[in-house]
Amino acid sequence: MPAMTGPLQSPSPFQFNAGPLGKLDITGVMSGMGVWQDNPVPGDRFTRADISNGQIFIQKTHGLIQFFLQAGAYNMPALGTPFLSTGATT
Repeated sequence: MPAMTGPLQSPSPFQFNAGPLGKLDITGVMSGMGVWQDNPVPGDRFTRADISNGQIFIQKTHGLIQFFLQAGAYNMPALGTPFLSTGATT
């Protein structure tokens, strides 16, 4: 698991048997955001809720073949533009 500084701590990984690959560890992180605006650009809504950051980590740390996989999505709204959902931007 990647190192995290400060008060952050990663959750304990969930371990499962992946057949010929052996045991794999899986964990992840997610954060969300809510947006309210009183003067949206044309075509946008006044309120939104979405995932701002979601990541999943899969790793194998034992045996001859070892690996670390990371996948995720994030979203950062830009001032003065319509809000695009995380699903629409990935």
